[in-house]
Amino acid sequence: MVLPLAVSLLSCASAGSSNGEEVAEPRELETVRYGYVRVEGREWMAVELADTPVKRARGFMFRRVEPGEAMLFPFAVSALHSIWMKNCLVPLDVIWIGEDGTVVHIEENLPICEPDRPCPGYRPLQKARFVLELAAHQARRQGIELGTHLEMEIPEDN
Repeated sequence: MVLPLAVSLLSCASAGSSNGEEVAEPRELETVRYGYVRVEGREWMAVELADTPVKRARGFMFRRVEPGEAMLFPFAVSALHSIWMKNCLVPLDVIWIGEDGTVVHIEENLPICEPDRPCPGYRPLQKARFVLELAAHQARRQGIELGTHLEMEIPEDN
């Protein structure tokens, strides 16, 4: 099934302990699912799907994201889905995509949060249905900019 790409994201969210220290959220035994995204006229790119609340909350938290790795956050409705870089180990590009697959907002090379400092949040200026996270500098390399139309293929739930 090919659908227009629109993404929304809660990236690198953190869990806290009762004493206020940051703790890694344990990974549940969920199946990792993949979909595909492409910019018009380019090859399909495999993307990990953050398709459950736990996966969306975790995002790329505590992971080293390499060029070529990507995560797609599909949401049930379009909204001003915000993200932050808490517990991310590397900078990321974050792309918000509208219902029709058009890129509506991009934040490039978002820095990781510094320890003991407030971690800023990021959100689009208009509603988005999907969010796509890539390693820093990959959005430009993939030809993704404001107004770019993306296609995606997401497997049906079993």
